[in-house]
Amino acid sequence: MKARSLYDSDDTSWLAKPDSEVESQWVERKRWTDPRELARQVSAFANGEGGLIVIGVGPDGSIAGLSSRRDATNQLLANLDNMLSDCPYEHRFVDAGSEELLYIYVGCQPDRVVRLANGKAFRRVGSSTRELGAEEIEELRFARGERAFEDRPALPLSDDVLDDALVDSFLRALRERNGLKLDQSRDDALRNRKLLARRDGVEYLTFGGVLALGRDPTTVLPGARLRFLRFDGAEERFGSERNVVKDQWFEGPIPRIVEKFREFFRTQVREFDRLGKDGTFRRDQEYPEAAWEEAVVNALIHRSYSIKNASVFVRMFDDRLEVESPGGLPPPFSSPATIDELYSNPRNANLCHALQYLDLVRLAQEGTRRMQHEMRAMGLPDPSIEEVAGGMRVRVTLANDIERRRANVDAQDAQRQWSAIATALQDDLAIYRRKALQDWQSLRDRGLKVPRAVIASALARLQTFQPAPDFNELSWVLQLLAAKDLEPIARDLVAWALDNPKGPQAELLVDALTPLDSVANEVLVDLEQGEIGPEGQGSHAGQDLAFRLLRARLKRLPLPDRSWVTRASAVALQYSCRQADALYEDIHGAPPRRD
Repeated sequence: MKARSLYDSDDTSWLAKPDSEVESQWVERKRWTDPRELARQVSAFANGEGGLIVIGVGPDGSIAGLSSRRDATNQLLANLDNMLSDCPYEHRFVDAGSEELLYIYVGCQPDRVVRLANGKAFRRVGSSTRELGAEEIEELRFARGERAFEDRPALPLSDDVLDDALVDSFLRALRERNGLKLDQSRDDALRNRKLLARRDGVEYLTFGGVLALGRDPTTVLPGARLRFLRFDGAEERFGSERNVVKDQWFEGPIPRIVEKFREFFRTQVREFDRLGKDGTFRRDQEYPEAAWEEAVVNALIHRSYSIKNASVFVRMFDDRLEVESPGGLPPPFSSPATIDELYSNPRNANLCHALQYLDLVRLAQEGTRRMQHEMRAMGLPDPSIEEVAGGMRVRVTLANDIERRRANVDAQDAQRQWSAIATALQDDLAIYRRKALQDWQSLRDRGLKVPRAVIASALARLQTFQPAPDFNELSWVLQLLAAKDLEPIARDLVAWALDNPKGPQAELLVDALTPLDSVANEVLVDLEQGEIGPEGQGSHAGQDLAFRLLRARLKRLPLPDRSWVTRASAVALQYSCRQADALYEDIHGAPPRRD
């Protein structure tokens, strides 16, 4: 019996045989299946001679039934519609004793190739299902006289359905670029560009014509829209954690959508400063405009419009931009696709050609390579192109390399702050110097390295403190500097401290200089030579300060330096001051005995 007769009959006895005796060019049966596999079978029968698919029967002819899977079966059929691009089929449930089976009848489609949403097509060959290659698909299209979806009649032609300004721009470009001497009528021009189709003696604007020049494509294609979603973070979250911060729709013919989206999206991209090779700062957009615009235009033009209710989505995350469109990659491309693999193979060729006159379209390879070039020029990763949602959608991702850029921004900002600090430390007004020290403290707390220019500025400032610096400011500067930073002016600071030993600044300087071996050694030599005290530099108070420094140095010695300790002990006996006695006691454990 033919597949149609089997479908219409309630007799299920013929199913009791094994697969080898039942499955054929026109019959396929399954115990159960999934939407993708079922879509393959429907495509195969539609591109062959038609056929019947029976679900609920095992390979040996046993009735498994679907009674316990009724909800799953309904979902299977719903998913099947989303997996296919415009393929009519019939289905019904058939009683088989205490169980029921699902019959799906697929008629031959003589005027087109039936493909999955991802662009793949299959054909029934004997009892097998075989995927068709790109050349086989084109051959089958030619053999069946297929007309692309974009060429099908959409709306009866009238002034009300056209965007007059777009039509005028289109006709003007058509004349100028083709060197036409005589004006072409609007209808002739649209007809010549395959944007009009005749049905039953009536002129219709095609789907491609509606998308290019129509006032409101959503009247015939509800999904001919673009939705922009911006998220707070790097992932989409739902429910109580929903993180959408911007949600906006764009409608109209494709040129209007692009125009409105371009103006809107410029307000969404961030700017980053980066240091150029010439040492100057330049400001970059988060994404190159040519790259994101190309991705959006491609999504609107090359998507599958036979999936009428599906829209283009642009999702903006902290670290990337995703542009997602209905339909898979056109044959022969596979996912993921590289830029170099793609060449011009438009799904909607006539729409593409029409929009070229409105300066929206480049050939696929030129456009995708331009995206790549612009991203590389800004130091960003190449765009990625992949199929998602089971091959039903194409996603183009532009990454903004946010972590590196944030690090650069932080480094550049710190560089500017350090430069300002170095300058402010030399200001005559204390309020600016103290603000500089506050900023220095903040940057140091963030773990940032202090540039040499700032250290040099601080040292220069220290030298100007003499002879009566502000104590609080001096304390802050010394706190921010490491002892080794002080070494270039250490001798000058010690000399000032010994000349002014009674002020708190002197003790502060000595404490700061203690970690420097060179300072302690020079002070020891000066004491040995009698250059500190009433006969030399400073006073008795200066001697106390010098011995205080030696005591601090002694405590810092990791291992006893016998030579240095012996010299320090000897010099302590030469002076009669409190700190000299304390140094001797530190060394020997008892105060000195003076005759």
